[in-house]
Amino acid sequence: MVTAVAAERDAVLAVCPVANVAVVGVGPAASAAATTAALLASPLRPDLVLNAGIGGGFAPLSAGSVAVASHSVFADLGIDTGDEFV
Repeated sequence: MVTAVAAERDAVLAVCPVANVAVVGVGPAASAAATTAALLASPLRPDLVLNAGIGGGFAPLSAGSVAVASHSVFADLGIDTGDEFV
């Protein structure tokens, strides 16, 4: 399992202390590179990697809650507001 930041890793480990969790950073390039490095350094060869995190935060959910999205917006590199790309 991977998370972007230590606080997300800590939340996962609070509910599943035996989880193998790597903190891989924020953004597609950083997280892809760090995930690859973690997989290559590990003796484990998982069939899949889960990315667990806050997804930008969903009030009033708390750590350990599950959110199911009705749609997805990919905004890691910015977002089109209709008037401009920010």
